[in-house]
Amino acid sequence: MAALTALLQEKARNTLLYSKDKYYALLAEVKQAKVRHRKESVDYRRLKKYDVLNVNGEERLIVPLTGDNSMVLYYVHVDELFDILHHTHLVLGHRGRDSMERELQTMYKNVTKEVMMLYLRFQLATYDGPAFAMKIKFMNALNTLLQEKANNTHLLTKEKYCAVVEEVKQAKVKPRKETVDYRRLKKYDVVNINGQERLIAPLTLDSSVLLYYVHTEELFDIVHSTHLATGHRGRTRMEKELKAKYRNVTTEVIMLYLRLCEPCQKKLAEHKTQYQQT
Repeated sequence: MAALTALLQEKARNTLLYSKDKYYALLAEVKQAKVRHRKESVDYRRLKKYDVLNVNGEERLIVPLTGDNSMVLYYVHVDELFDILHHTHLVLGHRGRDSMERELQTMYKNVTKEVMMLYLRFQLATYDGPAFAMKIKFMNALNTLLQEKANNTHLLTKEKYCAVVEEVKQAKVKPRKETVDYRRLKKYDVVNINGQERLIAPLTLDSSVLLYYVHTEELFDIVHSTHLATGHRGRTRMEKELKAKYRNVTTEVIMLYLRLCEPCQKKLAEHKTQYQQT
């Protein structure tokens, strides 16, 4: 976020990157322009570029829909960018800029190449030195956890994950389904994201939110970036963030990660020392 803030300051007059304040100010201006009886030139310019859509009770800026274009493309503000970029990067299997650009341009209007490259450079920097050593410790501890819980139904190795994808695909097209097929289809579905098949929780009338299953080789990247993005917050905040996107990132995995985070452990030790001294 610090790098993104610096980019905003360098390009103060840019028309693509919006701070949260600018985003909501613009949203209010578009709403006013839509209902104004005697429109001015600035109103027509705004309405040519923006419209407002209510999504589950939240107002969002979008590109105006036309007869030639019925695809909803959202404008986003800078506070949303990291989560959008990171989620897309993980879903695509850590593909590069071109794959990310193709995927993001089907959903968002103002996620620029410059911002994507900023994110990708951040990803490389994140795993230098201490973070890389932390990842090794995390994977070793996770492998031990997998051995202790051989019959777990939440943690999926990459091999098991790919096997479940195939089983779900076969179950979906099988004319005479067996009990095991119905169990799989109640728990899993498969979606194709830019050529890559991903396990998700089945969508229902009550839930249209995509919740992804992930395999163990993805877990550290997901948990680590969430922890950094939340400012080294604890288990409760991380659970809230992760449960909004992923189906099988467990509390046990989050706690395993937090026990390895040196800044958090240092802060915890300081709090204990202060408590004992009072």
